[in-house]
Amino acid sequence: MNQEKISSILKKVAKIGDPKFLETAFSFTASERKDRDKLVPDNLQRTIVDEQDDLSRRLDYSLLMDSASVRNVLKTRRLANLLIDEKGALKPDIIRKAISLLKNHLYSLGPSRQDEGIRNKHILQALELLDSDKELKFSLQKIFKPYQHKQAEEIIRQTLNLTDKTVVTDAHARRAALAAWFCYLRQAVGSCFATAPAIILHDEQPHQFMKDISELFGTGRLKRTFEGVEYSVPLCTSSGRGGLNELVLFPDDFEDGIKRLSENPGLIASLEAADVLNKEDALKERIRELKKHLHQVFEKFKDDHGVKFFSAEGILKRILMKKYEITEEDLKEFKKRPRGMIHGSLLLQVPQGSKGSGGKGEACSSYEAALKRAEIGYKMLHNNTLLRCWEYTLASFAETKSEFAKWNLYSSLGLKPDEEGGIGEALFQYLKLRLDEANRKVEEYQLEYEQIFTQVKTLESRIRHAGEEEAKWIKVEYQTRVNELRTIEELRDKAHGNARRLAGMYDLLLDHYLDLFPKYFQEVYDPEMVEMTQGPYDDSPAGFRLLYKHGRSNSAQWTPIRDPQEFIQNLAAFFTAAERELHNEPDFKGAQEVLSEITTAIVTHIRTDKFLETAFHRMARAHGMPIIENPLEHLDKVEKKPWVYTSGGNLHTLVSVYFLRSSNPSSLNRWVENPMELLVFIADTLKKVPYKQMEAFVKNERKSMLMHSPTHAFLLKPGFCGLKKAWENGDFTFTWVRDHLILPMEQFAANLMLNEDMMEYLVKKLSLEVPLNYKHYFLKLFGQMKGSMRCRDFRSHLATTIDHEMGLKNKGIPVLSAAKIDSLLFQEIPLFPIYQLRDRVQKIISRLDLESDTFKKEILSLLDKLVEEVPRENVLGAKTLYETILGLTCLVKGETSLPFDLIDKIKLLMESEGFAMPRPIIFADTNWIQNDFGFVLNPGNGKLELWRMDRYAIEGEPMASWKMWLDGTRKHPDWGIFYNAYEYQI
Repeated sequence: MNQEKISSILKKVAKIGDPKFLETAFSFTASERKDRDKLVPDNLQRTIVDEQDDLSRRLDYSLLMDSASVRNVLKTRRLANLLIDEKGALKPDIIRKAISLLKNHLYSLGPSRQDEGIRNKHILQALELLDSDKELKFSLQKIFKPYQHKQAEEIIRQTLNLTDKTVVTDAHARRAALAAWFCYLRQAVGSCFATAPAIILHDEQPHQFMKDISELFGTGRLKRTFEGVEYSVPLCTSSGRGGLNELVLFPDDFEDGIKRLSENPGLIASLEAADVLNKEDALKERIRELKKHLHQVFEKFKDDHGVKFFSAEGILKRILMKKYEITEEDLKEFKKRPRGMIHGSLLLQVPQGSKGSGGKGEACSSYEAALKRAEIGYKMLHNNTLLRCWEYTLASFAETKSEFAKWNLYSSLGLKPDEEGGIGEALFQYLKLRLDEANRKVEEYQLEYEQIFTQVKTLESRIRHAGEEEAKWIKVEYQTRVNELRTIEELRDKAHGNARRLAGMYDLLLDHYLDLFPKYFQEVYDPEMVEMTQGPYDDSPAGFRLLYKHGRSNSAQWTPIRDPQEFIQNLAAFFTAAERELHNEPDFKGAQEVLSEITTAIVTHIRTDKFLETAFHRMARAHGMPIIENPLEHLDKVEKKPWVYTSGGNLHTLVSVYFLRSSNPSSLNRWVENPMELLVFIADTLKKVPYKQMEAFVKNERKSMLMHSPTHAFLLKPGFCGLKKAWENGDFTFTWVRDHLILPMEQFAANLMLNEDMMEYLVKKLSLEVPLNYKHYFLKLFGQMKGSMRCRDFRSHLATTIDHEMGLKNKGIPVLSAAKIDSLLFQEIPLFPIYQLRDRVQKIISRLDLESDTFKKEILSLLDKLVEEVPRENVLGAKTLYETILGLTCLVKGETSLPFDLIDKIKLLMESEGFAMPRPIIFADTNWIQNDFGFVLNPGNGKLELWRMDRYAIEGEPMASWKMWLDGTRKHPDWGIFYNAYEYQI
């Protein structure tokens, strides 16, 4: 390394021990690399090698969006565009070149990029399959542009970031499918019951994934048929909220918060789409302009020193309301207008900042159109739209029911005659009225019949006793009476037949209506129904919405029902359509008039407030919910509505229906009283699976089994090293796990000691998590701790003091949780004085399989220069040691990525040298953006606990919100494993 480069590094890279050391070292190297690559006119190399460093730093700095997701979406979109030509054909040479390039740049060395390697390995595996698997290539070539489905075309445009005017072609459809396959699927909303099996399909069964995409584009739905029953779900045309409504804590420092948000690429992209910011302006100018808007949005936060939350959605709405000079009251009034009065599509060309001649209504319409564009712009940056829509289409299989009586809609209609205000009551009352009327007619005809019959018998007697001449005249009258008797008899019998038909019509009509309801309605998953009241790791209930199908098979023409007016309107349309269908049924031949009157009676009834109010009451009773008084005036308090409801999402149903199974997948379930029981339960369950089935997990550690906690479905990884050792051995599971997995962690953590410098270092780190108003008092209490303490005693002292100190509580809640203390200890211990840094670095790099001794000497030489100005008494932690070695390697090699997993090598060596905690027992993929699940011996309390962590166990945090599911407090629902993986394969 020459002197000029060393001087440049010393100027631009933070010192050792600075939290920004790795970030600045990586950025320095990425910038140098980018300058070198400018001379290489190769879009493919830029796509694969470019670290998107500036974009990533702005994302990580600016509070909103996950930078790993953005990088992944951009890389896979660009790659798909490069691999398929304008005619829709694959480019084999480019595929092979991409494989070669990606193999050399698999693992990133950047900060918080521990999962980049997994994402890149997924892309590499897909590329290698695409190169070698002829059937897969053929499946991709069978994908064509959507047929008569505008929403599907829009999904493709958003997936590839095409303009609204772009005409979608077969090439676009295949590029979108390829980008969706390359993209790494992670859970975004409360859809874990769908995300977990979707990840298995997407990652392990690509042929089926391509078949699904082809079917969705070709028919607009996914269909499964087995045992003579067809299950069909329409293409979900929404990619969800995309994090728009996620609540984020606003920083204590007002100006710092504004500065951070003004650099957010997501907000900038969304406001460009809404024509608030000009794309042609320089980035600095757009950031400056956004900062002005943010000052106005957060004006109330400036003097508020309490805890404050915001969302991207809230920011966009406030900026756009100010642009169009409207208020929330204006929007509420606008939405109450009848649909016919709203002509939003005619008002999109209103000049910027103008309310137009249409007044508030026109401004509101323009606002809604601009907000929609802004939201799409925000979501496209970090979401693959097609992949999300496919995942959420699968979610609808979770609520597939073959019997209409099990539908949410059924319970609201009140089809039984004794349900007050229901359709059954109205129908029964109408039929009873008609039946009573028919019976009266029968009685009247019978009475008249009997009178005439008596007259006929009298005339017969007179004829027998009359003379010849008189008999002639009597016979004439007799014949008249007989004819009249026959007419009355016919009318009586007809009236009696009509009464009999009316008496049986209630059950007959209901049977036909029940058959017709699924033809005209369907309940599907709605990803936009997400309440942000749950914690970040608590799955919110899944939302399901009612669609009206208009009796059509083309799902593009189906209508989602969003409010009471649409519900009543579509329900009325159903009964009108049902009348036409019943006219052709043999059971109702000749009953057209009655059917017409019945339809009128039902439609009139469902348009009454009584029907809708009692429908809410019936829903509440059916779901065991409290009944809301005057529900029409308090719709926001009604959780279960006839057209929309929340559910946990049935994983068993989804797996059974999608994978064509007549019964639920095989599973073992139990509740647990402690994490050790859970670990033993998992290992024992895997031991019961025939080894032949388990070989696939041994060969591929990323292969998954479905597993669920009481509230979350996720992916068990039997091939992960620690867990694999537990189920492969034949010893008694509890004893083996205790002795071989738990004991090493206990021995490491038992006697960890902290001196004054170490405690001061930890307290300063923890103070960064404490709100500004409480920081001074926190440091006053803990900043000058004397003597030495065991790690567990230190944690206990902090947690107990905070729990009892009113000055460290906000509305009764501690300002720093015990979980945060545990998390810091996990990533930092063992601590060490900085003078030991060189020896520790040297020990690790001497055992690393790097290029040469010269290279290792350069690392140590650069280390010496970077620590010259650092005080010798400073203390460092395990994470700093890891980041130091990674950053030095990055600087000396001049590379930001490598073909091998350097992070794993460094971490394993640190663990073997005692420079980091022993590796926890990582056993599952959470489905969340970055974390795995693992069993950790908490260094703060010495207990075995369930944690979420990155795959190298560099950072982690206890699953404190799941405590009741791990300590036996709650016994239902339980934990479960779907142990026969072949049951969810096609």
